[in-house]
Amino acid sequence: MKSVLVLVAFLSFSAWAGGDASDGHSHATDPPPAPIPVPVAAPRITAVSEEFEVVMALDGQQWVLYLDQFSSNQPVVGAKIEIEGGGLKGMATELSPGVYRMDASSLATGPLTIAIETVDRADLLSIVLPSPPSDSEHSHGWQFWWGWGWGWAAMIAVGVLVLIAMMRRRTGRIV
Repeated sequence: MKSVLVLVAFLSFSAWAGGDASDGHSHATDPPPAPIPVPVAAPRITAVSEEFEVVMALDGQQWVLYLDQFSSNQPVVGAKIEIEGGGLKGMATELSPGVYRMDASSLATGPLTIAIETVDRADLLSIVLPSPPSDSEHSHGWQFWWGWGWGWAAMIAVGVLVLIAMMRRRTGRIV
């Protein structure tokens, strides 16, 4: 019985060994400052033609479109932008020079056609929307937990066998 207690104490020692062994203060220099958090940019999709460049970013349930002239990178003001495809159809409204917005509540995946019309130019661009990320990549099915269960069972079985061997050696009989 004494060896069982010693074994249990030995196996649970890692739970007791938390913290550090210092006297509560450090002689080292101050820790470096925490890094400044960088905002994560929304997913962006681009399309380019000889006339225009469009960058689309999803902002909640809205697409924000940035439209500029490809050759000069100047914002395009007063354009009519119609987007169709991928379960989406509608006109974008201008928010500020070169920035347009469109509802994306009925968004699906696949190709989009963007029709751009200004006073002196017109063009069609095509964009392929990526499929949304799948949550199943990071979820663990029963196979994962089944493997963990067998791992723990094997560790416990080895511990019991070691305990029996220690007790048998000491007493000369099986307990």
